[in-house]
Amino acid sequence: MPRLENNKLETCSSSNDNFSLKESIHHKNFNLFCYLMLFTLVVRLLYFIEHINSPFFAVPILDQNYYNLFAQRIMTGGDLGLFSGYRSALYPYFLSLIYRFSGSYGIEVSLLIQHLFGVITVFMVTLISTRLFRNFSIGILSGFLYAFAGPALFFEGELLITSFYTFLVTTTLFLHTKICKTAKPTNIITWILCGAMTAIAAQARTNILIFLSFYPLYAAYLFLKSKNIRSLLPLSALIGAVFVMVIFGFVNMQQSGRFHLIPSAGGINFYLGNKPGADGMIPVQDTFANYKDTYEDSVLLFARQEYRKDMLKKAQEPKEDPSAISKYWFKRTFNTLRLDPFSWLRLMVKKTFLIFWNYEIPSNKSFSFIIENESVLLKFLPVRWFILFAFVPLGVLMARESGNKNLLFLLIFFLVSYIISIVIFHVSGRFRIPLWPAMAVLAGGGLRNYWLILKQGKIKRILLFSATIILLSIFSLTNLTRSKTPSFARDYWFRSIANYKTNNYNSALQDIEESLKLDDSDFNVQLHYGNILIAQENYNKARDIFQEVSTHYPRLYLVWNNLGVTQEAMGDYEMAYRSYLSAIGLHSESIKTLENLLLLELRADMFEL
Repeated sequence: MPRLENNKLETCSSSNDNFSLKESIHHKNFNLFCYLMLFTLVVRLLYFIEHINSPFFAVPILDQNYYNLFAQRIMTGGDLGLFSGYRSALYPYFLSLIYRFSGSYGIEVSLLIQHLFGVITVFMVTLISTRLFRNFSIGILSGFLYAFAGPALFFEGELLITSFYTFLVTTTLFLHTKICKTAKPTNIITWILCGAMTAIAAQARTNILIFLSFYPLYAAYLFLKSKNIRSLLPLSALIGAVFVMVIFGFVNMQQSGRFHLIPSAGGINFYLGNKPGADGMIPVQDTFANYKDTYEDSVLLFARQEYRKDMLKKAQEPKEDPSAISKYWFKRTFNTLRLDPFSWLRLMVKKTFLIFWNYEIPSNKSFSFIIENESVLLKFLPVRWFILFAFVPLGVLMARESGNKNLLFLLIFFLVSYIISIVIFHVSGRFRIPLWPAMAVLAGGGLRNYWLILKQGKIKRILLFSATIILLSIFSLTNLTRSKTPSFARDYWFRSIANYKTNNYNSALQDIEESLKLDDSDFNVQLHYGNILIAQENYNKARDIFQEVSTHYPRLYLVWNNLGVTQEAMGDYEMAYRSYLSAIGLHSESIKTLENLLLLELRADMFEL
């Protein structure tokens, strides 16, 4: 590959050590940067305004409900034992702080702040790219790539950890640009801060912990190169990381009652992502685990219930420690994989291909559903995953030829290690979002590299670069694993739930009927359908639905409770009484059912004084 001339790259200095960001910012570039930040802010405000009109807006469901409940418990000083230390408390604490100062508009303000984090992320992407390529115009180009990325913007509007975590990861990479500025180690405080920031990001999602291996590897590289004891300074980053994790170990005690450096959901996630029959995309638990009166994450509930059942079956005492449960699932997964290692290797290869697939694999709401049914803005934002993927190699070539090689090594190490951390578990669009800032940094350089080659007019290079871009785009846009993309059945169900929660029953009914047309196999959808019919006082049809579900799932107390509510509304008090008793038999502590039973006895004059 021919070397690119410095004047073609508009670099400020050919020396790695003398690059000055201030000197690289010309008046024209500064104006472009101001436009970039203005456009970034406007796009996010437009999306926020558009999002307000969506049934989903500020209505937490599934994981959003989990984080919302967690944050409210923190704010009110409630018992956090329900959450058991499986997931980190950092994001809920962040939400609770916002809730405390924004009153009843807590969710709305939280989403606005997440959009602000998106603006800051664009700013950091611009500076990281500028320092990598020593060119402010390339930095602006990278910033535009992230600012107009639809999936990244979509998750900023969700009450999920994704955008918050992406902001923390990008901040971590941004802090590292200082220590990668020269080939010589900088002061120990900088390294400690970098390690601490990595650990803080890990408290949002633990898979960034694999990045901690960068510090000993980088220290070894510098020491072998210089034989200077100061080359081992990168190891001090581990001090900062351990210090932060110890602090959060005490924070985690608030929900688990035990000292835990990191949350303990890894075991069950590893099992669901690698068990026999796993598709590498959407983790599906083996059996349905129904929470009682208070919302719980069904996957974590399943993990506890199955662990307890297996321990009792083996005549062993089950532990309440979440780390013990996590270790159980890791061990169970490895024992399963040993029986058929080749199938697991095929699954790992499939998940690796899924990482580079342009399709945004859903884990809750589908991005495809949103752009087709909810958002015009997201539909027309130009940047998709395949664009970044296609131009990253050209960006790597440019940085390798005349950029900051230390920073390039850092970014490549982050991308590779983070991709490995995803593939080990399971792949989804929201798990991939933290890769977007680093990918945008490199893709910005790739776009600039391609433009320079076109300006030079050398046919062989143009053909080579064009072929690379086209082939990588085709690779990303093609479903090489022949994975079946899910229908919009769950999305219509989720939107129906959102409409139901806001008392928009007609729209809720329309959505649930669309969901059932696409897939009528999920009893949860049937239960929700029955609840909508009750709200519309269509008791005959609601009763028929609940009776049908009860024949297939007789161990669900909710279906018996709701059947009793329907029968009572129809005046069939005897059958309602029996249904309530069945529900209590399955869940004797259900306050709702006990209240229903007591009120029924009073109404039917069955209560003996």
